Amino acid sequence: MEEALAFHIIGELFLTSEKIDDLKLIKKVLIEAAKKAGLTILNSKFHKFKPQGVSGFIMISESHLSIHTWPESGYVAVDVFTCGEPLQCRTAYDCIVSMLKPSYHTEMVIKRGRFNEHKEPEKSIVYE
Repeated sequence: MEEALAFHIIGELFLTSEKIDDLKLIKKVLIEAAKKAGLTILNSKFHKFKPQGVSGFIMISESHLSIHTWPESGYVAVDVFTCGEPLQCRTAYDCIVSMLKPSYHTEMVIKRGRFNEHKEPEKSIVYE
């Protein structure tokens, strides 16, 4: 993987399961992912929505992990952003996927703060 200041994986998980509406489980998944990746947890906040859905955020010294669930749609949004070793970002994301066991998932890996690319981009990319 090329040199960068940080690595960011944005994941979309699709699964129909009551577990994505379980606050305790979602918290366990994110904490386990951070620990398995060797990340340093500084703080966390999780919230259970009514009638359904969970959001959670873990602040790590290397950046953050977040998760947002839409049980009614069978959808989970995951964000893993770490500085340092790219393997830590990958390990944390893969742990989340393996614990939630989605039917399928997609991911976007972004290398943040690339050292070896000093030229200005030709255009900005806007995602809609």
